[in-house]
Formats: sequence, structure tokens, C-alpha cells
Amino acid sequence: MPGSQTRCADNSIEQVGRRCSGCGACASICPFGAISFERDSEGFDVPVVSEEACTGCGLCLRRCHAHTGASCRTGSVAYMGYARADDRRRSSSGGAFAAFARHAFAHKERARVYGAAFDDAGAVKHIGIDDASEISRLQGSKYVQSGTAGVYADAASALEEGRFVVFSGCPCQVAGLYAFLGRRPENLLTIDLVCHGVPSPGFWEQHVQALCEGDFRSASFRTKGYADKNRFYLEVKGRRAAARNPEQDLFFNAFMKGLDYRESCYTCPYASLRRLGDITIGDCATSELRKDYYPWEQMSFIMPNTDQGAALWREIAPSFEFCEVDIAREAAMNHQLSAPVERPSARDSFYVDLQGSGRAALEARYTVRSCGAAFALKRVIKRLVPNRVRGALVKAKASAAHRG
Repeated sequence: MPGSQTRCADNSIEQVGRRCSGCGACASICPFGAISFERDSEGFDVPVVSEEACTGCGLCLRRCHAHTGASCRTGSVAYMGYARADDRRRSSSGGAFAAFARHAFAHKERARVYGAAFDDAGAVKHIGIDDASEISRLQGSKYVQSGTAGVYADAASALEEGRFVVFSGCPCQVAGLYAFLGRRPENLLTIDLVCHGVPSPGFWEQHVQALCEGDFRSASFRTKGYADKNRFYLEVKGRRAAARNPEQDLFFNAFMKGLDYRESCYTCPYASLRRLGDITIGDCATSELRKDYYPWEQMSFIMPNTDQGAALWREIAPSFEFCEVDIAREAAMNHQLSAPVERPSARDSFYVDLQGSGRAALEARYTVRSCGAAFALKRVIKRLVPNRVRGALVKAKASAAHRG
């Protein structure tokens, strides 16, 4: 009916437009099932409103954090550190998320933990786990927007059952959970990530298909080990295995240059020290200034933002090596804590090229075949002189300079 079409257009989630973060809360909130998420031309999930089912009640718009804003807080103290547990090697930074999850399973009432995981086809989805043995599925950075279908309702059910819930995600996903719940339950701990921006899930899934030929087994975007404290390096395993430096991979290079982010990422209201989660975690940028403090370890940035976050940090802190950091300096060096990433001019053409050009032409334009002789020499040196040895030398030099 014409009247219902006008009512929906004036009072529905479609008003949000390019500000939409794709959190998915509106589809879960709608009591009439009038909102679904579909892929747009760039492969991002966007809300689509059924004119037949929509009553124009406006609940989706009133609860949308991109439209109404969200309640944020700033922590008064922050830390850099790493978890002593060996499973931090599977984490991208210092193993903070895994430590919080492990603590919840060991000490909280029937804990359930949520985070991003690869599914059997290589797509990234938010899932809930019930046992510490599953934590590894949620560890490691996934540089793609994760799907949240059904996860907010699942978390709400767990909370209503009295279970302790840990929810980790991008700030917009934490905002989506709070929008769905309409409150901050005492048995909920939220962890928001220092996020640079999210590429299209459709782009990632096409990329995995091309690399694995439909036989996906695993993927990682960063590695640690004998030669590296931390290295950006894409490894995808399947029928065919692919291992590439970011500059040599179409998807990874676009991510590193910010060419393929969701439009809302370039104006993200959460790219600041005002945070949504009880705790904020991410890579610690100012660790580079502390050459005397475990320079062979990748450090997490950890900032409790609420009383609940601070209380849990006090419980878990003894399992970390950590020290306090200057929050203002961290924000100055870790740019996603001070401002959204700047939208590159090439963003205008990237997805157009992705749809209209062959893969060979795309790789010729957006990747490099070789990282150069200097890079190759550096890799040789890293293999000859292990990360732990290089770190010990850095620490000794820093200590000597301090004594001098």
C-alpha cells in the first residue's frame, strides 16, 4: 500500500544509509521480521526492509547506534602487556582476549564467550563457545567484517539463563549487542577491539574461493615464531596453499591501504578513546618506545573502561606481564584511538575495478610481485638470528643507554 511504503521509508533503518556499520542489530530487534540483510554490490551486508511486513513502528531506527549514538566511556588507566600462557602464540597481540576467555571459563558461572571464527567455507562469523578447548577458534585477527546473524539473540538467552557472557567484537558490534539488549546486564563483559576498518565479507569469500578452489581448511593474517615477534603474513590452507606478504596479496594489500573498508569506517564514531566496551584491547603502539621491556614479545594494549572491566582486570592481571602506559601517547601513535582512517581517493574505483576487471589485471594494479632485495635480506637475517636473540640484544642496548 502507498501509505505503508511512505511510513516505512520515513521511519525505518533505511534512513541510516551509508552510516550503517552492518552490525545487524536492527534485523534481530524488529518484532515483525521485516528486516533482512543482503549483500550489496560491494559484498557488504546491508539492511533491506520488507514493505509488506514493516509497520513503520520505528523501533529499528530508535535502537540504531549509528542513528541515535551510543553511550561511551574513557578509561582512566591503560596497560601494555602479554599473557604468560603459551596459547598467546596463537593470538595476534599479547593474548589478552584468550586470557579473558580462559578466566571466564575457569571462574565464572557457566560462561559463554563470543567472538569471530572462520566457518567451513572460510567465511567469518560471530559464534559462541562453551569450553576453554574452543578458544583457539576465536584467536587471531580476522581482517574482514564478521556476520552476526542470530548471535545477539543467543547472547541474550545466555544472559537470561544467568550465565556469564563475554562478548568480543568491533566497537560497532558491541554497540549492536547493547542496542539489541537495551541495557547493560551485570553478567555481561564486553571487549571492544581497536579496529582499523572492515573489508567486504563478499570480497574475502571470493578471494578464499580463488585461493582454495572450494576446499578451505584454515587462514591466518599474522604469524609469530622463531623469526618474528609479529608479522603480517597471509596463510590460507586448502586444496591449494597460499602464503603471501601483504603487498603480494590482492585482499591483504587493499586492507593495509584502506581501499576496501565499509563506507561507515571512514567516519567511525568509535575511533577514539571514548569506548563502548567494558575493556578495550588491541596492538600496543607505545611498546616500541620501551626497548627495555620484553622487546621480543608482541604487546597488547589493555584499557578497562568501566568498573566491571576494571574489576575483571584486577582478577586477571596476575597472569600477565604488564606495565602502565600513557593513554594520550598511545592514542597519538595508535591512530585508530584518535581518529578514523582517512578515506583514500582510490576507494572510489576499487570495488568498481573488482567487479569489472579480471583477477590478473587486478593483481597487476593492486599488488607487487616482489617485495625487493632489501626485504629478502631482512628475512634471511631474521631466520639466522631468532626473534628472542634480537630482542635480548635490543634490551641490552636500551639498558646500557639508560645506565649511561
